[in-house]
Amino acid sequence: MSANPEFLRNLRLQFSLQRLLIAPFAIGAIVLLAWIGTDHDAKTLEQVTRFLFSVIVLLWGTRRAADALAEEVSGGTWDSQRMSALGAWQMAWGKFFGGTAYVWYCGALCLGAWLFASLALQAPEAAIRDAGYMVGDGLFGQMVAFAAGLMFLRKQPLSRRLPITFCQILGLGAGMLMQNEPGRIAERWFDSEPVLWYGLPLEPGLFHLLSLAAFAAWAMLGFYRLMRAELQFRTWPWAWLAFVAFLMVYGEGFLHELLTASPGAGLTLLVPLAIGVALVYAALFGEAKDIVRYRWTLRSLAGGDWRRSLALLPLWIPTYLVVVATAVFVALRIEPGPLAGAFETDLRDIGILPTPAVFVALLLFLARDIALVLALNFGRRARRADLAAFIYLVVLYGPLPGIVVAVGLRPLATIFYPASMGSALLTVGPPAIEAAVMIGLLAVRWRAANRSIRPPATEQQAAATS
Repeated sequence: MSANPEFLRNLRLQFSLQRLLIAPFAIGAIVLLAWIGTDHDAKTLEQVTRFLFSVIVLLWGTRRAADALAEEVSGGTWDSQRMSALGAWQMAWGKFFGGTAYVWYCGALCLGAWLFASLALQAPEAAIRDAGYMVGDGLFGQMVAFAAGLMFLRKQPLSRRLPITFCQILGLGAGMLMQNEPGRIAERWFDSEPVLWYGLPLEPGLFHLLSLAAFAAWAMLGFYRLMRAELQFRTWPWAWLAFVAFLMVYGEGFLHELLTASPGAGLTLLVPLAIGVALVYAALFGEAKDIVRYRWTLRSLAGGDWRRSLALLPLWIPTYLVVVATAVFVALRIEPGPLAGAFETDLRDIGILPTPAVFVALLLFLARDIALVLALNFGRRARRADLAAFIYLVVLYGPLPGIVVAVGLRPLATIFYPASMGSALLTVGPPAIEAAVMIGLLAVRWRAANRSIRPPATEQQAAATS
């Protein structure tokens, strides 16, 4: 680690003699006040130091992680750093761990005081495990914030400002989602002891720790792959597809017992299908919609250059293909029969029942939304196209169907979401028409955009835009 020049440079920027001294002085004063002011109450000290650790590592740490790259971009030094001899992995962990090093220096002081109080309240094994939760939550939140900054840099390559606050909010949300306070996260989510995952009884604390380690590893892989793309290394979508598969398998475990208890076959893939749909939108909004890159992708496919095609391929395309395959598999295996427990009631209330026509409608609505997002991005005024598309989709899936159902026109709900109305034609027809209209609009925008830009002279120039 010490051989990484980017890490050493960030350490020199983060640490000074004054900063090294002020942290133990300030934190020590707060800890001493909590210890003396409460007459040596270990419980109060444990709560104060835990809160202080969370503020430093999560609140301040996610800000530092989001700003680690943004300050280079705004300062105009990032372009020269990209031309350095450092590889993607050296650059990624050098910036991340170096940029947050002082945060962890302060956090380690708080953690030491917390362990002192915690060991007086519980067994050493439990205290060490809880310390692992706290460190893991902070690391995960910071990794998500850092990866979000890289993602926005990829989306806005010409921008000198990155949405630091938004990246921090994403990191905070991720860290707090996995945070272990005051009880086990699995107990709060699933209200069970032990947690049943694929029918396996798992102790909530162990489940939380393993989940946290897995998601932190994926977050680290994510910002490494984003850094590779930013430094113009050729990348293929295998890591993303592996993450899609992991989330599908992980999410399925929680409802596996419920869905396998239903008479209808094929229902065990409903959760992976929902996760796949969400990841299509995540990939669609998370990537830049560069028409030059899309054009070179099509040309590479037409020319049979599969290696280059995979490197240029937008991630929403393979994710959508995974969703199509999952939806077809579920639709072919669906058998009539009631669902387990209140699950059927919840779906019936909104008009969504697992029938083959509903899954076809789902794919058509997804195709419509993809075409809408791309059409807005390929238009002449595409500066805030993703934001406009997001607002359109929120309205289409939120207030409008709510109004239609509220005024007693439930059969019209098939216009807005994949609702089952008894007739396959009524279920599939409206989304098919909407998808055809939006694909037609996309084709018009595509032709107009391609006429307005000059084709790149060489393949190397096109590669630079990817």
